[in-house]
Amino acid sequence: IRQMAETFNAMTARLDESVTRLQQAQDNLIRTEKLYALGEFSTGLAHEIKNPLTSIKMLLQRAGEDAPLDRRDTEVIVEEIERIDMTVSRFLQGTRTADLSRHRADINAVVDDVIALTRKKLQQGGITIETRFDRRLPPLLLDSAAIKQIMINGILNAVQAMPGGGVITIATCRRQREICCRISDTGQGIDPRDMKYVFDPFFTTKAEGTGMGLSVAWQIATQHGGRLDIESRPGEGTTLILFLPIDEQSLRPDNGGPPDQ
Repeated sequence: IRQMAETFNAMTARLDESVTRLQQAQDNLIRTEKLYALGEFSTGLAHEIKNPLTSIKMLLQRAGEDAPLDRRDTEVIVEEIERIDMTVSRFLQGTRTADLSRHRADINAVVDDVIALTRKKLQQGGITIETRFDRRLPPLLLDSAAIKQIMINGILNAVQAMPGGGVITIATCRRQREICCRISDTGQGIDPRDMKYVFDPFFTTKAEGTGMGLSVAWQIATQHGGRLDIESRPGEGTTLILFLPIDEQSLRPDNGGPPDQ
């Protein structure tokens, strides 16, 4: 019994040492992952800022060589500065949670606004847009500007997936206690190997992409208590799906919502 007790105590001591080493390894791994994420963030941000800074630098260098800036030059400088500001804001939005400014809104009206904002881009790309709205949807408590950002990102991604033109279909419907908005394209689809990374910050397959669009969109959807999903088949197209919860007040008849089925 004494030998068994001594053996057990020795095993316990070794187990404690193993647990301690495992905890230290885990802490080191977490620290390494944080440093890696910080490095990825810094690299991405630096890359995005470098291009507009290069344009500004070239214009200012030319002005220093007795070639005064004209009106268009100053406009370009202002545009590039605004581009830097927008880039920094976008990256910050992807790393912290912004406060939402919510009010009751019709999701179909929000989609209509987004279509109006992107219509010129769609026409330039030879893209036709189709809508399939459920007109009986109750109003939702939304930050409309933030939800528009999700939809604009979805439409612009669809445009880039159809360089030769195509069709974008936007549909809204109700599924029990959620409202669903689907943005579908007839583009090239997403490589199945990339599907699990599409919402990761900085992941992109585009030469000039930042990899922050869908990451920010996912965060906005989560802040609303909803979720974001993607369905895609190579060669057939991609669908971005936004799910938003219906709150109890939206279901009251005096708020324009039909009674819950």
